[in-house]
Amino acid sequence: MTNSFPWLTNFDLHSPDAEVGYPLLAMRIIYSKPLQKRTDFSPSVFGSTYFERKQMYSKCMYFLTADRDGNFIWVACRNTSLFRPGLTAYSNIGRHQRTIRYSIEEGIKKEMSMIYPVRPFSITGVDLEGFDSEKSYPVLAIDVDRFLPEENADDGEMSGVQSETMAFFLVGDDGGEFAWVAEDECKLAPLT
Repeated sequence: MTNSFPWLTNFDLHSPDAEVGYPLLAMRIIYSKPLQKRTDFSPSVFGSTYFERKQMYSKCMYFLTADRDGNFIWVACRNTSLFRPGLTAYSNIGRHQRTIRYSIEEGIKKEMSMIYPVRPFSITGVDLEGFDSEKSYPVLAIDVDRFLPEENADDGEMSGVQSETMAFFLVGDDGGEFAWVAEDECKLAPLT
């Protein structure tokens, strides 16, 4: 942990350990539309006034990190703290409310989100054709997709079924061919 890249701590709320740092690999910002705000008013054709309503979006942030076994985990910003050597205090969740930002913007899609890599990292343990499970492969890009749980994939009626999300990493295999590898098909390679 001698480099300048940030590390996280305290994301396991059931057994917080402020002495352990977990690498911050990427950030994902998700926009949601919690309320409408009345921004201004204008006279209408009929002599009365109407208020223009704009959608107010909240921007919630999630961090991609890995546990001690190298398994990838998305952690809500409000459930973690920035690791610093010697940090022993446990951060109160209520103090993290200032990490949620609000914005009034036009034309944002309901499911719009963005991913920002924080540090270069590699994956290992890939057990797919064209990969050696002992080698590490540098991640070139990250994407998050929605999918339906396996037990509901064949059902004819999908109403009420909640989709889940999974991260995919773009890497090049041993033949130089690009491939998307799901987060449950790999582990974080040791950071150098």
